[in-house]
Amino acid sequence: MIECYFKNQEVVNRLRESVLGPQLDTFASVVSDSGYSHATIRTQIHLLAGLIRWIQKNEIIISDIDEDITNLFLKESARKGALRRGDKKTLRCFLDHLRVEGLIDYPAPTFNDS
Repeated sequence: MIECYFKNQEVVNRLRESVLGPQLDTFASVVSDSGYSHATIRTQIHLLAGLIRWIQKNEIIISDIDEDITNLFLKESARKGALRRGDKKTLRCFLDHLRVEGLIDYPAPTFNDS
């Protein structure tokens, strides 16, 4: 599916060979079916590719990815001036996708004792 968004086959191969490559393909399919534009999906895949590189660089285990990890990634992106509107939502959707795929756990429910 990601080959629909990138003309360069080397880019597609590099994305597919990453630790979450198969999930990039399925995520692209899901957001495409949801009606997102070609340009938006391409931007989302770029963001997720950056997340994957960051995860590998920081030696984070896939099963440890959660909102705290993605928030750290977003903070670092913001410091570099690379944060775009919609990035947080994209990462939240990707986390949901990874949970549906069974790669990461759902967050533990929180209880309010007040």
